[in-house]
Amino acid sequence: MNISSIVSIIVGFFAILISVLLYIASNKESAKIKESSDKIESEVKNLGSLFEYLRADLFSLTRDIISYAWTKPLRSSDANKEMKDNKNEINIHEKKIKELNEKILNTLDKLEKYVKENKPIWAKKAIISMIGNEGIIAQELFSEFLDLKRFDAKDFFDSVFSLKEEGILYWEGKKLEPDSLIKIKKNDWKYL
Repeated sequence: MNISSIVSIIVGFFAILISVLLYIASNKESAKIKESSDKIESEVKNLGSLFEYLRADLFSLTRDIISYAWTKPLRSSDANKEMKDNKNEINIHEKKIKELNEKILNTLDKLEKYVKENKPIWAKKAIISMIGNEGIIAQELFSEFLDLKRFDAKDFFDSVFSLKEEGILYWEGKKLEPDSLIKIKKNDWKYL
């Protein structure tokens, strides 16, 4: 057994080791992306149920006020006092509703900003994890990417061309054709 054989075996071992590590890292990142997506979905559902609760409470309060107005005479001093008390209570509820509405809008803005900031990175990570060591045909990669249901065609093309500009991906020819073989040129650890 000569030195070149030994070196070849060692290099092969390290190549397999690196492939396994990259596979494990891409699986972890896919799990993180799914977890983030699930958290976002849960928050949106919570906000929706909170909004429904506030809407139901507002309608209930309005119904109570209207039924009160029809059942009580407005001339008596007790009725006027009760109306003033109800008006104060309505003002308090309106303030609470306004505060909750502002919190909901603020949370939705933060959520939208978070998704907008992170979606390109998530898309790039998903693409890199799908390519693998041997590369993948562009049309297959596109189909797998859209199967994730989190991204659209624009996200795919923006990410693929951005990764090519960063020197991470390459394919033969100047144009990306459906049958182009996309490979990883260099792996940037920020996308793992």
